[in-house]
Formats: sequence, structure tokens, C-alpha cells
Amino acid sequence: MKYEKTRKIIGMLWVCLGLYCTVASIFGMVVLLKEGEGFANNGAMQSLLLASIYGTVSLAGGVAFMKNISWGMPTTTVISWITIFYCLFFFTLGGVDDAGKTGVALVLSMLLISISSLILLRKIILHEKIST
Repeated sequence: MKYEKTRKIIGMLWVCLGLYCTVASIFGMVVLLKEGEGFANNGAMQSLLLASIYGTVSLAGGVAFMKNISWGMPTTTVISWITIFYCLFFFTLGGVDDAGKTGVALVLSMLLISISSLILLRKIILHEKIST
């Protein structure tokens, strides 16, 4: 009960990130298809599809975590680690040059949400072990 607010904050951050990724990727797919480059530009379409899947899983994991469903915490933990590894690859493989200022800000905010989630998840897990 002590970390109920923390649980809701973490869940809401992941819900917001999931909503953003899902809506933005679906919008990007629609724009690509309208311009006629949808299936000709396979790399962009695959990237948008992966972003849509990532957003949907983030959204579901955030809601499950807020409602204290059993698979919410593992899903949030896995998504956090995936995001951290993505950010590491983004900054080490030259993604900064292609993304621009907005893209870098988005990736940094994703990194911040992931690291803070993992720190707070550790506190929640330790509190639940002590309470049991």
C-alpha cells in the first residue's frame, strides 16, 4: 500500500509513452500509404510497425501495472530494458545525426522514464518482499 502512488505514476508514464508511440506510428503509416511509398519504403514501414507494437505493449503493460495485474510488473521491466538498449544503440550508432533535436529529446525522455521505472520498480519489489 505504501507504493500505490508510485505504481500509478509509473503505469501512467508508460501509458502515455505507449499512446504516443502507437498513435504516431499509425499516423506515420497512413502518411506513407497516402504518398504511395508505403510498401516501396520497406525500412520505414517496418520501423513504424515495430513502434506500433512497442507502443501497444507499453500501453497494456502500463495499464496492467497500474491495476496491479500479475503480468504488469514483468512487462514494464522488460519494456524498460528494451528501451534502455534501444537508447544505447541510438546514441552509439549515430542515430543522433539523423533524428534532429526533437528525436533526441524523445529518446532522452524514453531513457529517463525507463531508468526511473527500474529504480522505482526495485523499491516496490523490495517493499513487497519485506511485507510478505
